[in-house]
Amino acid sequence: MSEIKTYIQKLFSGSNITVASNRKKMFEEFIASEKNINSINQIKELQNNIMGDWKLITRIKDIQDQTLSIPNATVGKEYETKIDF
Repeated sequence: MSEIKTYIQKLFSGSNITVASNRKKMFEEFIASEKNINSINQIKELQNNIMGDWKLITRIKDIQDQTLSIPNATVGKEYETKIDF
């Protein structure tokens, strides 16, 4: 629950929303709402998906951007290289 509370507090803070001291109990009830808990969990899951997708495409681009040097070809000569994954 504290993770949900922290997330909502950061969300409110980013939107310049403050919770007045006389509304602390209302805020606690708000964050305890199953609907809000599910919503925050969905948001966090989507954020994780976005971050995972970004990490994947940047790693693919890193691999694509690596230069691969192959010496002049010679008939019958084997070529070997290591690719850093």
